[in-house]
Amino acid sequence: MNTTNSVHDSTYTRENGLHRCDACGREFRTLAALDDHVNSVGLVY
Repeated sequence: MNTTNSVHDSTYTRENGLHRCDACGREFRTLAALDDHVNSVGLVY
């Protein structure tokens, strides 16, 4: 069983279809872009 939290546990998809990073508030069109953002800034949930 995977005990690590998914990065997506701390995000949500807005009504406009954008995925928001709860840590900084930036919005991304795709989950892949959000993943790249989270990985590049080293956020850990």
